[in-house]
Amino acid sequence: MEINRAGSPVPLRTLESHHVNEARSTHLERTGDVSSVNGDNSPELAALKDKLKDLFEPHRTAENHEAIDALIHDRAVELKEMGETPETVEALLDKAARMDRVTAPVQGGFASVPFAAASVILDKVPEVTAHVADNPALTGFVAGSFSGAMDAVGGGLLARATHDTYWLKPPPETLEPVMQQALTSKKEETRVSNAGESALSWQTFSVRNAVRLGVAGVMNATVGPKAASAVDTAIASAGGLAAGAGYAHLMNKNDLQAHRAGPAYLLGRTDWKTQYQALKESTALSPLAKGAKRLAKLPVDTITDTAKALSGALSFPSMVSNAGVLGGGFALASLARDAAKDLATQKGLGPGAVAVVDHTVNLAMSALTFGSYGVAGVATEPLSDAAVKVLQEDVPAKAQEVADATLEAGKALARDAVTTAREITDRVLEHRRLREGGDATENPV
Repeated sequence: MEINRAGSPVPLRTLESHHVNEARSTHLERTGDVSSVNGDNSPELAALKDKLKDLFEPHRTAENHEAIDALIHDRAVELKEMGETPETVEALLDKAARMDRVTAPVQGGFASVPFAAASVILDKVPEVTAHVADNPALTGFVAGSFSGAMDAVGGGLLARATHDTYWLKPPPETLEPVMQQALTSKKEETRVSNAGESALSWQTFSVRNAVRLGVAGVMNATVGPKAASAVDTAIASAGGLAAGAGYAHLMNKNDLQAHRAGPAYLLGRTDWKTQYQALKESTALSPLAKGAKRLAKLPVDTITDTAKALSGALSFPSMVSNAGVLGGGFALASLARDAAKDLATQKGLGPGAVAVVDHTVNLAMSALTFGSYGVAGVATEPLSDAAVKVLQEDVPAKAQEVADATLEAGKALARDAVTTAREITDRVLEHRRLREGGDATENPV
């Protein structure tokens, strides 16, 4: 989630420049290297700057060029002090890209576990849809919504385990302000193309369904429906993990090409030196070790993040994607499959041919559903961010205004009440004094 600074009275460029200059000043105070301010024009530093300029160029705009230049200078100075050269930087960034290419499918498969589990549950626990079994549309809607809910809640529970696992695609909150804004701009610039990329990448699940189609025809024609159903469940679940891995791989590639990920984000982190050193020390087994540590914490994460995961499943984007797209899409697919199977049976086709017809319709309808699901995920992101801004910034600010106004009104009422009470008391005392004075005149001692 992007950190929103729209409410700041100070221009963003000023904030960014101040942030970078402050970071550079801290570095200089620590090292005592005044030359990096007065200007180190050594060939080594110039070469590093040229290298970094190429990396940051896709993110440079008329508004942020000063902050980008300051960031490049700061990073180049520190890289030079670390003994780095353009060649060593390039080699390390290549290493980061290679490791991310491995991380993407592993994380994608891991994140697909809840969705794959939903496929098994729907097949092995018919009670989930038993109450609507006589209505194909409702059966499909329940199945789709259940799968989406499992994915949303499971994804929320796995959020910590899958957080900040890429070298070249760090979370927005870890970035310097100028790079946070650059990432937001890239997302906005590429939102339409990103929706199309997501829709196409989700077709990895259509590939899985194509495999199911071929196997179903053979299995139903040879060993019968019961064995075919068991094999189909296995393919749906295991294939779901493979499809999730493929989706993540494709989207990581798309993000790199669209500059929604890349070397500039690694160097644009606030903790970039720590990450850079960790990358240098990492080996091919490092992701496995990190993954094992994250999995070890998963039971604790499940306990602490359950409420957050459930609330995420009930968020607007989740409801649109899961109940709307998956539920609605599966409902239409279920109707079409039921009609196709009835027609095939009426034509006298055998079990194998009927299974092929059924899975062919499912393949076509699910391709539309998964494509729409990908589009919905991208399209609802601005609405989700806007909702978060309203809840986290606008509502508290407005509530504070109302509270302040209420407090001031209460103070004013209290002051008026005290003043009125004092006036009434003074009048009563004055009236008593006058009355006592009159009585004394009429009844002298």
